[in-house]
Amino acid sequence: MNDTDDIKRAVAHDAAGFAAWLFPAGRRNASKWHVGDVTGAPGKSLAIELDGEFAGSFRDWSGEERGDCIALVMAARGLDFVSATRLLRERYGLATPSHPSAGHAGFKKANSTPKHESRATKLPTLPKLERGSRADLLRLSTARNLAPAALDLASERGLLWFYHSSEGRAWLITDRSRRNAQARRLDGMAWAWNGKKAWTLGGSCASWPIGLPESEPFPGVAVCEGGPDFVSAFHHAVAGGAEGQVAPVCMVGAGLSIFAECLPAFAGKRVRIFVHDDAEGFDAALRWAGQLRGIAARVDGFTFDGLTRTDGVHVKDLCDLASIDADSWEAHRDAVENCMAFATEGRAA
Repeated sequence: MNDTDDIKRAVAHDAAGFAAWLFPAGRRNASKWHVGDVTGAPGKSLAIELDGEFAGSFRDWSGEERGDCIALVMAARGLDFVSATRLLRERYGLATPSHPSAGHAGFKKANSTPKHESRATKLPTLPKLERGSRADLLRLSTARNLAPAALDLASERGLLWFYHSSEGRAWLITDRSRRNAQARRLDGMAWAWNGKKAWTLGGSCASWPIGLPESEPFPGVAVCEGGPDFVSAFHHAVAGGAEGQVAPVCMVGAGLSIFAECLPAFAGKRVRIFVHDDAEGFDAALRWAGQLRGIAARVDGFTFDGLTRTDGVHVKDLCDLASIDADSWEAHRDAVENCMAFATEGRAA
C-alpha cells in the first residue's frame, strides 16, 4: 500500500472540510468546490471533487491541470511533497510513515503522462516588483520598530521588495534565484482572500531558504523563521556592526525542512538559528540544525528566554527583540548586542 493512501482516504472522508480549509473563499456548487485557481482567487476554473471515488482530487480547467489532494496542497501552499504530506498528516492526526516516500506524481496535465519534476525547478509568478520608496521603508520600519538603514540594506541586496496588490500596498521577500517568494500586506493585516498574514506565492519552492544565494561571500548565516524575522535580522546585524559578516536567510515556515539541493551552500559556514519561542519553532530549529550538522562549520541557536518587550509581553522571536524593554536590555545586554556577532567567534549565544 502506498504511504499516501491514508492521507487520501482521510481527505476523501472530509473533502468539503478540506476544500474550505485550503480555499476558504471558494464556493460549493453541487458536488464540487470552486475557486479561480491555486491562489484561492474567486472564480470557477478550479474544481475540487467533494463526493465519490475521486473526492479530494481537483481539476483546473484554465490550465488543464489535475491531480490529487497532495498535489493541490503543494500548489496552493507552495510546498514540496514532504512538507505537504507532513501538513496533511498533522491536520488529520495521522502517523508519519517509517520510511520516506520516493516521490509523487499526483500533479499532471489532463490526458498526459505524469512528469517527475522538482518543485525547485518551478518559479512563482511575481507581481511587478518595486524598490521601496522612502514612504514604504518608513512605514515598514515604524510598524516593526526597525532601523530604516537596515531595510535599505535588505533592499540593496535585492531581498526586500514592494508592490501594489489588489488589497493595497504590500511587501515581499525573495532572492535572485526567484525560487521562493512570500508577501505580506504593508498595513500588517491578514490577506482577505486567505485569512493569513503571510502568503507564499503559488509556484514557490517553499522549502528554499530565501537569501541563500546572496550569502555566498559571508562567513556567517543567520537562519530566521518568517519575513518579519528576516528583515529584523538586518536590523540587528546593522546595530551590532555585523552586516559585513552575517547574511540573513529565511525559512518561510516552521513546518518546512531545508531543501536538500540547498544544503551544500552552507558548507563551512558559521550558522546561528534564531528560534521562535513556541513548540513549532523549537521543532524547526532542531530539524534545521540536524540537516546542517556535518555540513556547516558550526551551528547553534539563539533563544529569547527572560526577555520582555516594552509592552510587557515576552519576546518570542527576532522581530520582538527590536522592541526589548530597558530592564531586559540591561540584564542581557551582552547577549542581545552581540546576537549577530557569531561569524568569527567560537562561542555560542
